Amino acid sequence: MDYKFENDIHCRFNHFKGKVNDEKKNGNVMKIYENNSFTIKTYHYYFLDTVIDSHDLTFKVQYCECSLSDGHCSVALESSSSGKFYRLIVLFKLMNTQLQGMTFGDLFNYAKKIKDMPNYHYCNVVNTLFFSPHHKQYIKEKNVEILEKWPTYSNVKSIVKSSQRFPLIYTFNAAYGKYKDDKNGRKDGAFPIGSFEIQQVVSCRSKDSYFYSDVKREVFKRNDNDNYYYEPDCTWNTGKS
Repeated sequence: MDYKFENDIHCRFNHFKGKVNDEKKNGNVMKIYENNSFTIKTYHYYFLDTVIDSHDLTFKVQYCECSLSDGHCSVALESSSSGKFYRLIVLFKLMNTQLQGMTFGDLFNYAKKIKDMPNYHYCNVVNTLFFSPHHKQYIKEKNVEILEKWPTYSNVKSIVKSSQRFPLIYTFNAAYGKYKDDKNGRKDGAFPIGSFEIQQVVSCRSKDSYFYSDVKREVFKRNDNDNYYYEPDCTWNTGKS
């Protein structure tokens, strides 16, 4: 089956609590996040499969929030089985500090170089960012690219131990003309500018979808002694108040 992007989840932006960065010193260093053009692209919101309490669970994206201080993103995933509700709050660490302070103008100028774009006058540039649980796979026999199924993990701990990276993709669509204000076409493109690595997972189980009653909460970290990141409660941005 070919998996195609069907749903976009728009990420909100904030300064995360914890020791990741001192927001008073750094301010809004992730300028490319500031225009709210960051999304997670999914196939019907599916993000990952894993096993909890001997149940094979498929988790869907419920909420996304990214830090303007350092570029890290927290994503809430939800599933249910046998009258129980499950929630994973996954922290994705941006692995590319050179993106801090960059603007979309910087990225577009870089795109013009690596894409060997003609030296036209470009204007009305639409810039976006996204990442996805799907990976492109080139099928030589069909000479096409398809999206692989979302990742599967044997248990929650294996999620943070995985070496998998999630590419951060920059896209652009720009009007151009051979002379200023002479718009005679559009140019678009997409390429990875960085990647995310999962650093922490807060795993929650409850008897209700609000995660208020009989809650079991566990925290899994890539490094067991790492107290570097904020550990949200199970009710973090459930959107069910």
